[in-house]
Parts: sequence; structure tokens; C-alpha cells
Amino acid sequence: MKTFVCVGSTALVIALMATLCQETAAQYGRAPQGYAQPVPANGPSPQRSAPLTREQVAKIQANLAALSEEDRQLVEAQVFCPVMVRNRLGIMGPPIKVMIKDQPVFVCCKGCQRKALANPDATLSRVAELKARVAEAEINESLAKLSPEDRGLAEEQGYCPVMIKNRLGVMGTPVKVMIGNEPVFLCCAGCRTRAMANPGRTLAIVADLKARLAQEAARKAMLERNSTHR
Repeated sequence: MKTFVCVGSTALVIALMATLCQETAAQYGRAPQGYAQPVPANGPSPQRSAPLTREQVAKIQANLAALSEEDRQLVEAQVFCPVMVRNRLGIMGPPIKVMIKDQPVFVCCKGCQRKALANPDATLSRVAELKARVAEAEINESLAKLSPEDRGLAEEQGYCPVMIKNRLGVMGTPVKVMIGNEPVFLCCAGCRTRAMANPGRTLAIVADLKARLAQEAARKAMLERNSTHR
């Protein structure tokens, strides 16, 4: 089944940077910065830098606008340089594209090209991590537009019962439909017709999705308890 992935606009990606900064700070010790004092992933953490100024945001937007539409979407899915992990792509000029094992990767400047190519597996792993964090931020942004009750139900379901590989929130605010007395959430309005065409099957898929997520949550909780008691 084909999976549809939604990539946010430049403005949305920049708006999500504050969330990503907080998450990255937990992992790397401080928030990603603009272009002052860039450091490699395994380098020391300098003092916390100021948030992006309006001028820096405008600079990023202008530099991303210089890319092709395809490359701009790839950059917006990555957001940060995989070498200078605290540098937002576009803060040091138009991001530079390099091909690593047939995969496009963007770095913040020419100085990062050599390091990115020197350790291709590590670079690709970091890019995958960055993209996952951006996608998670976009999903949280979409789910936040639901009421607290509906958000809880959507998170309990996790995925669309039509496009079953699509996490709810990846294509914008999930769409709520009622099948009988059961609330069901879809990744987009385009899935409504198929969800309603076979209500029994849709509800069965939703029940399976909820059961799988509950099992996964229980497994993670058990692993965390075991890790804490070691």
C-alpha cells in the first residue's frame, strides 16, 4: 500500500525548530544554534546561544528558496547539518547537497562535505535520526490542534486504518469520523470514503492498531523497569 508523507513548508519547519532545539538539547547538552560556534557531534558543548533572530529566519528562508522544490523538501525534512549538528541548514548559505550511497544528504557548508563523506554510515544514521525528529515534531504539532480528549484517542490509535503506515498527524490534523458509536481517526480527508465503505473492517483494523500500541507500550515500560533495577 502506498504511503503518503507530508513535508511541512519552510515556515512550518522554522516554527518547529524551537521544539527540535529542546529535544536536541536533551541529547547533545544544549540547543542547536545558528552559525556561531558550530561544533561537531562529538565535540564539546559551548555556552548556550540565543534563539534565532528575525534576520536569521529570513536568511534561512531566502537560502532555502534558492533550492529546487525537490531539494527544498528534502532539506525541510532534515533541518540540521549531520556534521555540525547544531547548525540549521540554510543559516550559512544555501545547503550543499552530497550523495552518500545513492542517498541525498545536505550539509551546512563546504567544510562539512569531507567529514560527511569520510564516515558515510555514521552520516546516514545521523540524517535518519534528524528526519525522525523533524517528523515527530510535525506530528506533535498536528496532534496539538485536537482537543485533549481527541488527542488521547488519536495517540491510542496511532496510525490511519486506511493508509496503515501513516502515523496520525503526519499529513496534518487527523480527521475524526464516527463509525457507529466509535470515534475513528484518519490521516487525511481522502481516506474518509474508504474508511466508511467497509466499517466493520475499519473498526477491526483500529482495534488491532490499538492492541499493538498497547503491547508495545507495555514492553517498553517493562524494559525501563528492568533497566532501572539493574
